[in-house]
Amino acid sequence: MKTNSFTLVMLALLLGGCVQSGRVVQSEMTRDGVRSQVLLSEYFESRVRLVDEGLLAHLIVTLGKERVPRGQRVELSLSDRVFNDWIEEADEIYFTNESDRPLVLEDVRLSYFNGHLKLSEQPVTIQPGSYWKTPPAVKSTVLYRAARQRTLELVVDGRPYQIEMQERRTPVAELPRPRRG
Repeated sequence: MKTNSFTLVMLALLLGGCVQSGRVVQSEMTRDGVRSQVLLSEYFESRVRLVDEGLLAHLIVTLGKERVPRGQRVELSLSDRVFNDWIEEADEIYFTNESDRPLVLEDVRLSYFNGHLKLSEQPVTIQPGSYWKTPPAVKSTVLYRAARQRTLELVVDGRPYQIEMQERRTPVAELPRPRRG
């Protein structure tokens, strides 16, 4: 069976699309008819500060395989990856203790559609000036998904909190630059 060069080029482009970076281009048209484009990163973020407790919660959602732990897989077919734009998603929260006393966090949950992702099984003590990161909650999602309104539920030093967190897809231009050594 003969294969022409056009077929090979199309197959290479199709398979090249399987390695999704999680980045997308957002195009907008202004009222003046001017088109602008912004390259959006593979990260969604949201930050909220519990002033009374001295606790900062920083949600980071990563699209792609970057934050998927070794040995953990999300089963996605080649068809879903290429034709339906399905990709891995890892949700993590960094909690920073900005107070002058240890804080105990319990029952950390993050909304996910009509349910919750339980992000901590055991109580965690965060010392002043330090942070704790939840294990990543890994699942599949769509590459072009919109930002979501999330609800963070947790107990801090015995007091329950329910906090709204609005995700924002971070533009590539706002990502920290790697340090050159």
